[in-house]
Amino acid sequence: MGQGTYRRLLKERRRDLSFGFLFFFLSCVGQTFFISNFGPTWREEFAVSDGLLGLCYFIATSLSALCLAVAGPLIDRTTLARYACGVVVFVACGCLIAAASPNIAVLCLALLMLRLGGQSLMIHVAMTSTARTFGNDKAKALALCIMGLGVAQAVTPGLLVIGIEAVGWRLSWVASGLVILCAGLAVVQLLPQSKTTANLSQGAKLPALAVLRDPRVIIS
Repeated sequence: MGQGTYRRLLKERRRDLSFGFLFFFLSCVGQTFFISNFGPTWREEFAVSDGLLGLCYFIATSLSALCLAVAGPLIDRTTLARYACGVVVFVACGCLIAAASPNIAVLCLALLMLRLGGQSLMIHVAMTSTARTFGNDKAKALALCIMGLGVAQAVTPGLLVIGIEAVGWRLSWVASGLVILCAGLAVVQLLPQSKTTANLSQGAKLPALAVLRDPRVIIS
């Protein structure tokens, strides 16, 4: 029965699944398996140690987690399509700032944008869209969509190695930003129009701090 449900979803809801799958895929620019390919060139370019570069990455990741508590709930205050477009532009800007970084401080800013936008918000959009769209089938749909991240993990590191060797790390980030911008805005068109309302729930809204104090959130 489970396999039949997956086949039915792939047959009947292919367009809806494509949005989640591709957004998971595009989130790769903020993932460690993507960014780590630039480590050797950054250490050489900015004359920093492994420890200092790792510290910058830690700070950027930690700050992105804090910013997510503020940026994440905004998805309930606008349409999903508008929010997704904003995230795509934000991530693309992070790529371009990384490409133009003159020093390690600016690179830290770029890492913050990439970790927040790619690793957090793009996945946030993909999961929210899937949950809103598929109802009782959302768990199965999410299992299919999240495969996009696995595909990205298998494909993008090899492409990056080739790109960095061919055109350098800065142009590789420029290319990544252009791909995110063009592909991301195109993927947003796959969103079901009926599911992009600002807030599908009419229930009471909890303040962000109240949610963070919920023991169930802490445990999860």
